[in-house]
Amino acid sequence: MTDGGPFRTPGADRLGAVAQTFSTPPRQRFVGSARVVQRAGLLRLGAMAVPTARSTTLSVTRGRPGDTVEVRAGGLRVRTRPMVLELAWDQIVGWTKVEHAGQVVAIELRGSHGEQVRFDRNLRGLDDLYALVAARRASPP
Repeated sequence: MTDGGPFRTPGADRLGAVAQTFSTPPRQRFVGSARVVQRAGLLRLGAMAVPTARSTTLSVTRGRPGDTVEVRAGGLRVRTRPMVLELAWDQIVGWTKVEHAGQVVAIELRGSHGEQVRFDRNLRGLDDLYALVAARRASPP
């Protein structure tokens, strides 16, 4: 990754290539509304008719990007809006699933430096994520 110096090589990633990405659906956020006037007719010179106007309300929404969990060759990268958490495979101390009625409803991740993350059913492919990470942790690098 680096050439022995204190700086990272541009384009190099310490966790390696992305194997699979799991994400939450983007959340729609209401930005605002406005009254929009649309002109329905033209100003005619002969009759001097004032154009009629109809008013509609325009609602604006913006999709906020969802959170993602990237399973990489060297570990996990969790990207949320306020932060990015990178854990190598040897830094993951606990990887346990919470089951209810035979289905995985959450995954609890504990890191070696006290990091604690809980993934719930908002994350797409929760079962696949648990199986993939459990298999990667069980096999030696």
